[in-house]
Amino acid sequence: IDTSWWRSSTRPWPCCGPREARTMSLGTGRLEREYRTMRCMVQIYCADHHAAADGALCEECGGFLDYAQRRLEKCPYGEEKPVCARCPIHCYKRTQREQARSIMRYAGPRMVLRHPWLSLTHMLDKLRRVEHPMDARRRERP
Repeated sequence: IDTSWWRSSTRPWPCCGPREARTMSLGTGRLEREYRTMRCMVQIYCADHHAAADGALCEECGGFLDYAQRRLEKCPYGEEKPVCARCPIHCYKRTQREQARSIMRYAGPRMVLRHPWLSLTHMLDKLRRVEHPMDARRRERP
């Protein structure tokens, strides 16, 4: 089995709409999986609400997904990132946070049938303990 595409920084995401390559600077593992989950949720939401002809994201949803990627890239938790609902740091602006909430409320239940593995790993990530970065920094000081 050829898995070289998985190790490259430009990956096709076969589970989420049209096959397109997207350059990721999120590293590997947890953050990429979080982005992939968000991408699939946005794809489900956009397909059902904005009905793009070719399965591509509309401008609004594409802009939101780019914003979400930038937020993930700047996350202070890095690979230890909790799910957004349990995070003590609100890094999204209010309008984008409301948009994310409505996308997740709509697409979340549909993810279980369309992307069961991503749904399962997202549910397991909800069980992560989260500590505010300032508390960790205070504990490290002598």
